[in-house]
Amino acid sequence: MARKRNSITLRRRLRIAVRLLPLLVFAVLCYLQFRTLSRFSPTVPPCDDSSRRAPVDDLVGRLRASVTFLPLRDTRKRAGEWFISALNDSSEPEGEAKNLVLPSAASSGRVLCVHAPPRSDAAYALAWRDALPRGAALRPGLTFVSEMSYDYRNLWHGLSALVPFASWHARSGCRAAPARWALFLHGAAVRTGTSGWLASLAEAATGAEMSVETFLDAADGPACFEEAVVFRRQMEGLSRARLLGAFDFLRCKARARCGVAGAASGAGPPALRVRLLSATDVLVTPHGAQLTNLLFMDRNSSVVEFYPLGWRQRAGGGQFVYRWMADRAGMRHEGSWWDPHGEPCPGSPDILSCYKNRQIGHDEAYFARWAARVFVAAKERKTRRGGEALEEERQPEVADCGSS
Repeated sequence: MARKRNSITLRRRLRIAVRLLPLLVFAVLCYLQFRTLSRFSPTVPPCDDSSRRAPVDDLVGRLRASVTFLPLRDTRKRAGEWFISALNDSSEPEGEAKNLVLPSAASSGRVLCVHAPPRSDAAYALAWRDALPRGAALRPGLTFVSEMSYDYRNLWHGLSALVPFASWHARSGCRAAPARWALFLHGAAVRTGTSGWLASLAEAATGAEMSVETFLDAADGPACFEEAVVFRRQMEGLSRARLLGAFDFLRCKARARCGVAGAASGAGPPALRVRLLSATDVLVTPHGAQLTNLLFMDRNSSVVEFYPLGWRQRAGGGQFVYRWMADRAGMRHEGSWWDPHGEPCPGSPDILSCYKNRQIGHDEAYFARWAARVFVAAKERKTRRGGEALEEERQPEVADCGSS
């Protein structure tokens, strides 16, 4: 019996061994395969963050190196087109002055970078925010970029540059105040300031201090703007409705800042000037920069303008700028009078050296008829509207200023 049991146990073990043999052979083959691969395959280093970033860093480096700076003023183009000539501007939103918004689809998502070293013409480039030119500094926030061929300290020309920005800002719902302004003259020259009058008006319109980019650190590298709105043609493309709306917006914001129609009280000469003009129906004044303040008068107010001897013959089209401004602001320019008397300039080619700041005479009979016509018409308009209605119109204007 014992032998029989041993025989059965042996056979059972043999059957188990036979069943396990294929698994054992398979394990041996896998081991040999692994040893063979490890001997003849290259060693793969452990995966870490630096190995994953290497291709990305290489791509960023290539993008940085591909950034190309071009002259800010393209001498092949005419004024209005030579500034940042690689991109076409458009009147968007509809009715706005022609502008560029960066970054945008037109710039393939790239931001505007400007390099303006001292005593050199400025240059620009478009770059992706994650691959800015070497040494570049990213300026955060919104930047208003302006280019024109005239002096920003001149009230008329400065206002012409400000109006399209005011319209765009109001149209955007005043969603973002500009962190800075970048001002350029003749396409390339940097301007580091404006008149105090214009700065105060810009601050009233945007609700932010007018900080002008000086590019004083340009030696360290370019300045890149996180977001930029560029106007290079001033008011070109601005519809009549948007033009009137922009002047209304500026007037309203200035009045609110200076304490007109129940707003917080302002102080100082600018506030007094705004209050005075806000209550003026007819402005009678010599031609000059002070006429820019007609902005603060109500729509349909009247302007009467006088010129000294010589302006009609020698001042050119510039003598009509306040006639144009009155029309753009929705006011009535009731005519001009040129003094026919006085000593002529002795052959001077420079009108400013002789004719400007001269005393203006008057024709009493002519002025009496002229003033009677203008004042009677102004009184009739005001009577039709009614004094109370006028005040009621001003109140909501100060509240929201039509920023939509």
